[in-house]
Amino acid sequence: MHPSYRQYSAEEIQSIKRCLEVAPGLPTGLRWKERFSPYSRAKIGEMAGRVNGTGYGQVQLGGRYYPSHRAVFIIANDYDPYPLTVDRIDRNPLNNAPENLRAASDSEQRLNRKDVVQDRKKPNLAGHRWVCWNKSGWHAYFSYRAKMYSAGYFDCPKAAYEASVALRRELGAPV
Repeated sequence: MHPSYRQYSAEEIQSIKRCLEVAPGLPTGLRWKERFSPYSRAKIGEMAGRVNGTGYGQVQLGGRYYPSHRAVFIIANDYDPYPLTVDRIDRNPLNNAPENLRAASDSEQRLNRKDVVQDRKKPNLAGHRWVCWNKSGWHAYFSYRAKMYSAGYFDCPKAAYEASVALRRELGAPV
């Protein structure tokens, strides 16, 4: 989890929901609904926030910056997912549409990284993820939430892979 990732207070969540509304067509995915204070330069109906130097949207409320994807998630789902993070399913930092955002653990978010998704397309010796050869046969295994799981040993890699997938589904792990 990023060191600056923290739980928002009830007042912060109220301010986000009071002042902002979801606008999927805009780069930050947010539009001003109401000014945070009478001194705010925000114009109601205009895009809220900005795209920062790293390509991610952020919005400022009361002198504090908030990632726009997390604000969109809070508005659309009516809760703060902390301690989970907000993950963009398509990995596009400017796609803050509510249907593209999901609450995810750090390990689930790491599985959605570009290099990991590309690695999935490169088969190992077995031709399947979560399977390796061992002197006892094809071993079906994986780690999930910092714990190793074994689905057993099999005569063929396909059977080992199917056993891994079945166990992952049983545990609620991403497949």
